[in-house]
Amino acid sequence: MKREANLHHGPVAWMARHGVAPNLLMAFLIIGGFFMSLIITKEFIPNIEVDTIIVEVAYPGATPSEMEQAIILPIENEVSALEGIKDVVSTASAGSARVAFEVANGADKQKIYQDIDQAVNRISTFPLETEEPIVRIAGRTVDVATLAIFGDVSLLELKRLS
Repeated sequence: MKREANLHHGPVAWMARHGVAPNLLMAFLIIGGFFMSLIITKEFIPNIEVDTIIVEVAYPGATPSEMEQAIILPIENEVSALEGIKDVVSTASAGSARVAFEVANGADKQKIYQDIDQAVNRISTFPLETEEPIVRIAGRTVDVATLAIFGDVSLLELKRLS
């Protein structure tokens, strides 16, 4: 019996008894939402400042552990002394390595880019089979399509076919 009494005292019960209040609240929310939609900044493709510099190196036929030892560690060691780098994220995969350097807030991105490029070009211990390192400022990209390839062949063959 006590539970039934509580059902008649909540906010929904109050609005059911006072029919004008919910309608006024709904009108206020709709009108407020309309005016806020006029004020709020809207962009289809917003201008995003990317503060990441990427170094990519290809070493055909190398395993991920070989990529780490021969490519990633020398790059990280050479660039670690530079000022203005907030974070480093490295990725080694079969035949390629990618090292991303996040630029610290307030640092000169162009100067750090040049410093990283010079530091990578000073490395003389890369294996002869490696391709020229690519140093670039990360751009904002939008994926247009994703392609999945599968089959009864090796992973290396699937990567070659892709």
